[in-house]
Amino acid sequence: MKRGIILAALVWALVPVAAWSKPVLVTGRVVDKGGKPVAGAEVASFWNRDDQGKMKAYRSVKTDGDGGFKLECELYSRDQPLMAIDPTAKLGGIATIRAQAFDKPLLIEVSPLVEIKGHFTCSESGKLPGWTNVYVSVMPGGLRVASCSSRESTFALKLPAGKYGFYGYGSFTDFEGVTKEVTLEEGKVLDMGAVDLKLTPIARHYGKEPPQWHVTAARGVNKDVKIADFKGKWVVIEFWGFW
Repeated sequence: MKRGIILAALVWALVPVAAWSKPVLVTGRVVDKGGKPVAGAEVASFWNRDDQGKMKAYRSVKTDGDGGFKLECELYSRDQPLMAIDPTAKLGGIATIRAQAFDKPLLIEVSPLVEIKGHFTCSESGKLPGWTNVYVSVMPGGLRVASCSSRESTFALKLPAGKYGFYGYGSFTDFEGVTKEVTLEEGKVLDMGAVDLKLTPIARHYGKEPPQWHVTAARGVNKDVKIADFKGKWVVIEFWGFW
């Protein structure tokens, strides 16, 4: 009986998730500033800059001769930006699908793409972070539209002019992420220069004695227990997080 109750609860919990992730068909057109259709433009909900410096789309479609497109999107009950890039990779535009009105045709107007670039440093360690990643989100709303990962601690992306949220990070155990709001202006490269990542408390203690712990609740020992109290004994410490 207990197993049946648990199974029923799991099924009930999964039903809303399945509904949220059901793909919807989004239609629209891509046009230039003069309203003329852009044929062969690539449209996708997410883009990533590859190792060759090109913007690569995730699950994209291309526009027809009239600039029209049909794209399946998973909205998860939230708004979703779509970005279109023309065949020359010089023009691009973004429009947002509204979760409550996804059946309305979307119009994406393209204009010259703007480059945002920079590199990561860590002044605390004096070393390059190594692998890093950047997420760029459409503002307002903070809806992610592009990313760029690198093993040289650099980033470079091309996006339409506008306001964006920038989130850059390295290894989660070693570095704290950096969040900024940036504005891309048409005809101007945005060079962010050096983006300094701070070390996490864990990284600051590599090779050193562990810091004193602070126990808020305990079973079988006093709350003022110290790790030194277990000297000469085997101790297993498990670090846990919701992720």
